[in-house]
Amino acid sequence: MARRTRKYFKASPWELEDAEEERVEIIENHAPKRFLIENGKLVGMEFEVLRWFEKDGKQKSEVVDTVTIPCDDVILAIGQENAFPWIERDVGLEFGDWDMPVVDKKTFMFTLDVDTPFVDDVREFFLLVGIRVAKDVDCFGI
Repeated sequence: MARRTRKYFKASPWELEDAEEERVEIIENHAPKRFLIENGKLVGMEFEVLRWFEKDGKQKSEVVDTVTIPCDDVILAIGQENAFPWIERDVGLEFGDWDMPVVDKKTFMFTLDVDTPFVDDVREFFLLVGIRVAKDVDCFGI
């Protein structure tokens, strides 16, 4: 579910394509309204269907319908940003547009300046190589 159309998604086009290849249905213009609970268990979610328009130079939305979608599990993805402000800028990585680490367009590998002390936090390291690992898993079924 997404509140907006694909034009405004934070996800990369290849991420959306991969999800759809795995039969993930991407439903646009649906804003979560409430969880539906019966006997203490999640049974669905209610969504407002939105119509977007421009007014006074800004995007505005209005509710055109309300729909209920049955489910027993929900994965929240709130406020995803394509930036890594918590990665220290002196670890030897190059950052480009939108404060994103610069990676090779074919391999998704990044260059680490060998004269710079290596990343102290293991979690940072694995995040930085995560895109490459994800591509290998997808391509080779590792």
